[in-house]
Amino acid sequence: MPLRLLSLAGVFLAALLTGCGATATRPSASAHATGTSPSGSPSATTSAGPTGTTPSQPARTGTAPARVTATVTAPARISTATITNPNSGGTGLTTAAPAGTPACVGADLHAAAVPPNGATGTILLGFTLTNVSAHPCVTYGWPGFSFLESAGVVAPTATTRSTRDILGPTPPRRFIIAPAAEASFRVTVHDTNAQGGEGGCRSYTGVQIIVPNDTAALVTAIPNGPVQSCGTVAVSPLEPGASATGQ
Repeated sequence: MPLRLLSLAGVFLAALLTGCGATATRPSASAHATGTSPSGSPSATTSAGPTGTTPSQPARTGTAPARVTATVTAPARISTATITNPNSGGTGLTTAAPAGTPACVGADLHAAAVPPNGATGTILLGFTLTNVSAHPCVTYGWPGFSFLESAGVVAPTATTRSTRDILGPTPPRRFIIAPAAEASFRVTVHDTNAQGGEGGCRSYTGVQIIVPNDTAALVTAIPNGPVQSCGTVAVSPLEPGASATGQ
């Protein structure tokens, strides 16, 4: 009996030793988890994370739109004519005029007066300027104006520029006077003073006119004169035709 127990104990011990040897020779599971080989050295097969390289963009395809060429024609060149009123204090007025059209000067024009129009208190004197040259000319603004004494002497005349009078608005405008055509303007005269009397009033038989952009004087008589003036007179700007005369 004791021998049998010893035999069984020997078999059990041999089996136990065999099992322990098998366990010692297997690679450690933790070694694989930490990226080492069974020998304990770093594993060359560990997996790397993202490399940070941007994926290449797909190539763009398509045809660029065709270039469009626009042809622009420059407008006709416009010259500038300087129109200066001799009584403007040297400031003048500048407007655009078709190329080649000169400004009207006294030598181009002939002045004439129409009979006075109005009643006691206010009188309108109308004047025309006819282009007697062979070429058109451009004009703009207010003419210079003075009364003449009976002997033709220029009288000191207080004037103001008007853009409205008893006949309505008179805005300044630029326009061309063709050969044989005319421009016109009017002058508002008061033949009584502020008190309704004639103190300080004077009588005149003619006028002197200076067109814008010139200093040459045009002289004309007042039909049915003389005309009495008391104080400042209002001068309208030039207008095309004879419309400003009020006739």
